[in-house]
Amino acid sequence: MNRHWHIMDASLEDCRGAEYWGARALTQELARRGIEYTVYGNRALKNTVLPDLRAVPLFDFSLYVSVLRVDDWAEIEDFILMNRTFQANLSQIDHRTLRGSNVLFPTTTHRQILGIMRWIGAMPAESRPAVALTLLFPPDWTQPRRPDADPASFYRRLWSSCAPEVRSRIAACVQTEEIAREYEPVLGFRPRVLPYYMDWISGPADPRAGDLLRRNPSDIAIACLGVSRGEKGYHLLPEVAALCRAADPRTQFIVQSTESTDPLVHEARKRLEAQPNIRLMVGSFEPAAYSSVLGGADLVLLPYYPPDYLTRSSGVFLQAAAAGVPVVVPAGTWMADRVQRDGNGVAFDAFTPQSVARATLAAIARLEPLRAAAHRHAAEFRPQNGTAAYVDAIIAATASIGT
Repeated sequence: MNRHWHIMDASLEDCRGAEYWGARALTQELARRGIEYTVYGNRALKNTVLPDLRAVPLFDFSLYVSVLRVDDWAEIEDFILMNRTFQANLSQIDHRTLRGSNVLFPTTTHRQILGIMRWIGAMPAESRPAVALTLLFPPDWTQPRRPDADPASFYRRLWSSCAPEVRSRIAACVQTEEIAREYEPVLGFRPRVLPYYMDWISGPADPRAGDLLRRNPSDIAIACLGVSRGEKGYHLLPEVAALCRAADPRTQFIVQSTESTDPLVHEARKRLEAQPNIRLMVGSFEPAAYSSVLGGADLVLLPYYPPDYLTRSSGVFLQAAAAGVPVVVPAGTWMADRVQRDGNGVAFDAFTPQSVARATLAAIARLEPLRAAAHRHAAEFRPQNGTAAYVDAIIAATASIGT
């Protein structure tokens, strides 16, 4: 008998972006298998989402929100408040509806995991579901990073102090082999590595994509996609694009630009709007348009801050892998290790416009062999990933947790 799935995503706020696309793909696969589900999202859910996903507005804070002023002193207070609020939100669900079910947290950080454990422990034993949670970040990640702290010890103490009857209900999962290796000595076991469940969308190209990608057939289209944030290097892009254009006038940058409160991002966007070799994609695109731009690009540029991405996953990197598009990534990260192994990209040495531009131009000079390697890698990557593989992995992870 199939267990009912309860899908908990505090960052599901509207019918745009990766959270929404992922939830749609996941629920469609569950429906195909005849598995019933309930989706719980953020209280900010727009009405357009509700009939589509049958989503219940539940969570007060999204995954990336900081409730308090973020500095070294506020981080621990923020952590306490976020976990308490997350537990209180979860406690609004009637525990009787959870008995014999699977509960899935697609993304979890240190701001939710303690709340999840306390929520499980507080409910009657007969109601406790099988819980699969994905640890999104490596164990040394906090926001901001505190040089005087040992974040890994938090996970070690949390897991070791968790009551056995609660710990036995949880299947800990991660998104990459690299994060799994980091957690293994911390938790005392190796978390399960999940397939990437954002399926590559191979539908017809969106007509807007052709206008965005190239002005001339000889142009080199370089896609910079995803959320506009400082650690993703958005503020580096104006100078990177200018340096690349000076060296190779064929370069055309397609930059996705999303809402941000970061003044560096706002200033960078103004500069990008004024540059001749920049096309901005404002806001979130529908999957067909996004995939058309990603799959039609010659390169995907990920100018990420290396310390934040040593083992932290990247949806854009995995999407590029599925699409067979070469990438430019930060050196010293798991992504750089992957492209060195697979030959489908180039790494930049430093988090500066000059270093990112040099790597981008080096990738352009080697574009044909990089493209061939990316196509070979995509042919291996796609069959091993996707929503069906992800659902299989969650079922396997929770199968040993009794009802």
